[in-house]
Amino acid sequence: MRRVLSLLLLAAVSMVSAADVHHGEMEVAFGWVRMPDGSRKDVTGMKFPYVAERIEATKLNAVDALRKRHNFPGFSAARTGSPIIETFVRSGFRFGPEALQMAYKNDFGGYAILDPNEFDDPSSLDDITMTSIGLNRSWRQLTMGYHWDGSNANRIIIRWRIWDNNVDMPEGQNDFTGELGDFGGYFTAAEAGTYKVTFDITVAGMTAPDTGIFMAQQFRTDQPNGEGPFRTDYRNVYSYVQPPQIGTSMNQWWFDWDNGGPDGIYENTEIDVLSDGFSNMLYVIEVESNSQQLFGYPNTVSVPKGQLKLGDSLSLWYDQDNDYLSVGEARTPRPSNPVAIIEIGGRLISANVSAITLQSSARATQPGSSYQLQMYRYGGGTPGWVNLGTPNPLTATFQPIQYTYGGTIPIRDFVNQTTRDVRARILVTRATVAGAISPREYHIDKLNWLYITP
Repeated sequence: MRRVLSLLLLAAVSMVSAADVHHGEMEVAFGWVRMPDGSRKDVTGMKFPYVAERIEATKLNAVDALRKRHNFPGFSAARTGSPIIETFVRSGFRFGPEALQMAYKNDFGGYAILDPNEFDDPSSLDDITMTSIGLNRSWRQLTMGYHWDGSNANRIIIRWRIWDNNVDMPEGQNDFTGELGDFGGYFTAAEAGTYKVTFDITVAGMTAPDTGIFMAQQFRTDQPNGEGPFRTDYRNVYSYVQPPQIGTSMNQWWFDWDNGGPDGIYENTEIDVLSDGFSNMLYVIEVESNSQQLFGYPNTVSVPKGQLKLGDSLSLWYDQDNDYLSVGEARTPRPSNPVAIIEIGGRLISANVSAITLQSSARATQPGSSYQLQMYRYGGGTPGWVNLGTPNPLTATFQPIQYTYGGTIPIRDFVNQTTRDVRARILVTRATVAGAISPREYHIDKLNWLYITP
């Protein structure tokens, strides 16, 4: 890792003149995207219309901060969804039906670039977790940012590479697997400066079978296969003043700088943070959707293991309302794992769903406990409970929990096709369970099903 980067911070102004907006068309030079059936679709020669909007900016002093090393646990290649334990932006969801819906938005209006006097940045990668509306839906618009210093007027290729998983590989190898797309097109900047560009990529038919993806953005010479030298007169743009407004992203990014400069190989040793704000690249993904996003609320709650001390199903409808479910550990002097089980039932408006996200909020009165989310499978195979991701620790304060299922089981199997019932379960475990009866409790302030109807 390098010392924490100093930044050139850019403050965007809200108004732009007509002269600061440019329209054009990108011709795809090479590439492919993965189709839902696993096949590859050649997108070479396609045309992506775009609109580029100048970001009027004020340069601020470079900000120096103490170096900080970050460890990244990574995701298993076999993960079945996208676990998120970050601030959940309640206002982030759009309700349909609409022609386009945002699946991810990190564009708050405050932008940053790496200080050109210290670093080049023609190649970086960021993690993106879309909302469930982005699952298996065709991308229509992709918004990104670039800064050009005006020193070389020759056209470039902007290249995007998109992966599904992060897995530690031997040194010198790309730490990303399950590639979903690799394509790039010719682009000529109109003027020097910082721009936000929205491309219409509908014709490519790009889809993601998982809401958690990793997307790299590269600026290269116009060599037609996309493997030309990197253009260091271009650099990536970050929206750094707030976390993503729709979807989530870890507060870090992969800065392609080890081994003497950019090489297009992204390794976990290259994880870095900006010296100020949030370290997330400027990206917006809008998908094709005439669907609706709806909420399912609990109508039953039971505690097969443990003690229900306070609350009922209505306590799980909303969070931050001082009305929550309180469950004590099982009454046994030497409890075995799990120490508490909470089962919640609900009913959806429609049995025809294309995506399901569990949203919850929970805490423990003492440290050392973890939760495991499960959903009940009704049909299409052996009925029973299905784990959603891996256990995660509970904190002493309410933490928002969100999990969008992205595994191999058809989504409709989690909905009773006759009654429209759905069921979720929370298993609480802790490493040390021997000894006297514990006074610790587990508080669940919310559990909802956010689901998509086609």
